Amino acid sequence: VLEIGVPTRPAGFCNVNLMFEVPTEFANRVEVSRGPCSASYGSNGLHGTLNVLLPDAGEEQRYSLELGANDFWRVQAQAGGASHHFGVVYVDDGGFREESGYRQGKLHVATEVEAFGGALSAWFVATDLDQETAGFILGEDAYRDPGLNRQNLNPEAYRNASSQRLAARWRGQLGRFEADIRPYLRHSDMAFLQHFLPGKPLEENGHTSAGMLTMFSTGAGAWSARFGFDLEWADVFLRQTQFGPTEGSAFLQETRPEGKHYDYDVTGLAMASFVQAEYAVSDRVTIAAGLRAEHNRYDYANNMLDGNTRDDGTPCGFGGCLYTRPADRDDSFTDLAPKLGGRWQLANDVLLYANLVRGFRAPQMTELYRLQSGQAVSDLESETADSFELGLRRSSEDWSIDVAAFAMRKKDSVYRDANGFNVSGGRSRHEGVEFAWRRELYSDWSLAINGTYARHV
Repeated sequence: VLEIGVPTRPAGFCNVNLMFEVPTEFANRVEVSRGPCSASYGSNGLHGTLNVLLPDAGEEQRYSLELGANDFWRVQAQAGGASHHFGVVYVDDGGFREESGYRQGKLHVATEVEAFGGALSAWFVATDLDQETAGFILGEDAYRDPGLNRQNLNPEAYRNASSQRLAARWRGQLGRFEADIRPYLRHSDMAFLQHFLPGKPLEENGHTSAGMLTMFSTGAGAWSARFGFDLEWADVFLRQTQFGPTEGSAFLQETRPEGKHYDYDVTGLAMASFVQAEYAVSDRVTIAAGLRAEHNRYDYANNMLDGNTRDDGTPCGFGGCLYTRPADRDDSFTDLAPKLGGRWQLANDVLLYANLVRGFRAPQMTELYRLQSGQAVSDLESETADSFELGLRRSSEDWSIDVAAFAMRKKDSVYRDANGFNVSGGRSRHEGVEFAWRRELYSDWSLAINGTYARHV
């Protein structure tokens, strides 16, 4: 997930929670890139990317108030000028279910000036979430029963999260190259009660990170090229603490003890370089190639006793405590992401294209260091996906169609099994067809159909 081309989280600290940190309410548009994108964006660009494009500046002003059921209300305001933009949104939702709901605020400030012989833009994004989480409802077809589907069996559950991101982008001419340089600084904190686990431990995690993305472009005649260097530093922490005894069987009570389960810090460093080039063989045929080399290093420090004892060092029964803490260690991952593609303009309105690419994802820090009983830090490899795509696009003034067939092979995937253990070394195959068709009916109306058929083994 990117914000104006800048990843919103460090490479080894990505999870679904980053989705609510992005201010899509202010977005001009969201670019969706399907398939492996690691050659352009690095680790985590395994299945695709979402790039949220926020406004730099503009004269437009918008104000809105929304009201809804369950005490829902949202207020949003955007204002701007020739060189700046300001946006704020606040939402309060009482929740469909008992003692569930959330309050969230988002802020976006941006400015753009001429500086250092080029165009300099800067933006700041801040979010804050206060959520009362609802637990599972139980029983077959419980969701159909109005007396059950509004229940909240875990009214004590909550999630509090905040994030801040400051970034800038400078575009200008450096000698014979067009330069695009983007420094950034990021921070996030989150605490949530894991009500879905026996013992209901509290997890606290967060990060502070900084980095810079650079890209230089040049070209002459039939060819063009881009190259760049990326650097990222991150300081990540995770703590998990259980504040009361576990309820349930003797096994659960003994293996999930009260007290601290995990407490670790990881310093991450990512370095990458890339080059991409295009060559126009003729007026109708263009070929493209690219390669990215990336190195990720994690320096892990355990702030507790090593092993799977209680936090005071006493052993658990039934073979040991569930939670295993590795000793301090360093781990490094080096990956290459090649890309080869081509475009053939069959006619003025018909384009045939093909891409052969590799995507990768370095192991996440929780996969390496948040272990359970019987697990040890294994020699995990980066997950990779090799994909081939063949597509056809055709468009006219009032209609367009895009059809693509793909085949992908993945290896070294990490899955979580039914017992909650990470299982590494997974392999899978993916084949399918995707299509998108759009027809402009009248000046204000259009009809669109999107579909996919795929097989995943």
